[in-house]
Amino acid sequence: MPQTCRRPPLLPELADSLPIVFCHGDYSPRNWLWDEENARCGLIDFEASGHDVAVKDLVWLRGAVWPTRRDLQEAFLAGYGRALTEAEELALLLLTARLAVSYLTMGIANDNPVLVERGRRGLAGLVNSF
Repeated sequence: MPQTCRRPPLLPELADSLPIVFCHGDYSPRNWLWDEENARCGLIDFEASGHDVAVKDLVWLRGAVWPTRRDLQEAFLAGYGRALTEAEELALLLLTARLAVSYLTMGIANDNPVLVERGRRGLAGLVNSF
């Protein structure tokens, strides 16, 4: 009897199993302020903030940092207080892929090599996820 391959759920199908929280919306280094004296990170630029799935603020980390720095991923999640659920991991992977493709598409359409490279790097970082 042939085995059938079960496809993973799509983002809309994952929605019910993902926590909804208030997200920054643009969680990346350009919006981080480090307070050396108190060893605390502050955030600026809440223009894109609002309620969304909790992993939305982790997309930049997943696409740009964690593929080459597993130690930073482990440190972040230790500070986060828990590992991501299977549904959160999959949603984060899908959201990161969507962002990388968006960078690549916009970069090619606008002849912007910085966005093209960002998209390529983001997709390359996802390859080891499969």
